[in-house]
Amino acid sequence: MGINNIETLLKEFNTEKLSLNTGEKLLFRGQNVDKDLLPKAFREDKKFNDEELFNDFKLRSIPYLNTAIDISNDFDILTTAQHYGLKTRLLDWTENPLVAIFFAMAGAKDEEIPVLFKMKISENDIINPYAKEIMLFANKKEVKFFKPKSIDNRIDIQSAWFSKHDRYENNPRKIDINGACKKYTLQNNEEAIRKSLDYLNMLGINQFTLFPGLGTLATLLNKEEYNPMKSRQGILSISS
Repeated sequence: MGINNIETLLKEFNTEKLSLNTGEKLLFRGQNVDKDLLPKAFREDKKFNDEELFNDFKLRSIPYLNTAIDISNDFDILTTAQHYGLKTRLLDWTENPLVAIFFAMAGAKDEEIPVLFKMKISENDIINPYAKEIMLFANKKEVKFFKPKSIDNRIDIQSAWFSKHDRYENNPRKIDINGACKKYTLQNNEEAIRKSLDYLNMLGINQFTLFPGLGTLATLLNKEEYNPMKSRQGILSISS
C-alpha cells in the first residue's frame, strides 16, 4: 500500500463517515500480522482464566495507579492493565485511521502481511463502562465497544476505543469479517513501508507523537538516521 492508497482510503473513510446515521461510528485497528480479531487473553488458550489474572493485577497494582484511575471501577483498572500489556479480553481500536495504519506498518516483518480493519458500530454495540448493570466478565456470546476514560494522555492522543470480548462456555467471541467489519491488506516491502511511514510522519503520526515521553525521545536520538537539523525544527521521525 503506497501513499496514493492512503489518500484514497482516507477519502473513502471520510465519505462513509459523512453518511453515518445518528449513533453510528467508524473505528479502525491496525495489525502488523493478519490474525483473528481476538484479544491477547484468548489467542493461545481459549480457556485462559483472565478474570483470575485481572483480580491479581487489581490487588497488586493499587500502589502504582495514578490519581485519575477510579480504583472502585474495574473498567478503569482493566484499561490500565491493557495499556501496560497484561493479557485481557480487550482489543485496541482507534477513531483515527492514520493511527491504525501506523500500527500496522511500523512493526511489519518481511514474512507477515500488515492489515487494517474498519469497523462500523451502532449505539447497540456501545456500552457505558460506568453503568452498574454492565458486567466486566460476562458469560455471553457478544462483543461490545467502549471509549475509555482519559487515565493516560496516550488514550487521548491515540483516539482510543476498546472492544470487550465476552466468553460463553469457554468460547471467546471474536469479530468476524462481514458487512460491519472490513479488512484491507497493506503492502509489505521496504519501500512501501518507508514511504507510508514518511507520509504519516508528515501528517504528525509517528512513534514520538503517539508515545510521547523521555523513553521514546531517547529511542529517537539513538536512531542512526537521526537528523539533528530536522529534530530542531520539530520534525521528529523514527521511521524504521
